[in-house]
Amino acid sequence: MDELCLASEGMVVCKFRPPSILLAVATLLGSFYSFNMQFPKGSGGSEKNIFLLIEHILLGQNSATLPLSVEHVLTDLLKVKA
Repeated sequence: MDELCLASEGMVVCKFRPPSILLAVATLLGSFYSFNMQFPKGSGGSEKNIFLLIEHILLGQNSATLPLSVEHVLTDLLKVKA
C-alpha cells in the first residue's frame, strides 16, 4: 500500500503517512461527527450497521439504541472472545 487518504466530494481531506488502516477508520468515523453527517443508509441498512458496529468496538460507544442485528453480532463476538 503506497498511499492512504480520506477523500470527500473529489477533494482529499486527509493523507495518512505512513498508511494505517486503524487510524483511517477512526478518522473516517470522526469525520462524520466533524461534518455533522449521518452514517450512510443503504437499501438494507447494512452500511449504517457496519458503521455502528465499528463505532461501538473502536470508540467504546455505549448506545442502548443499537439495531438488533448489531447486538447479535456483538453477542457472537463476545462468545468467541470468551
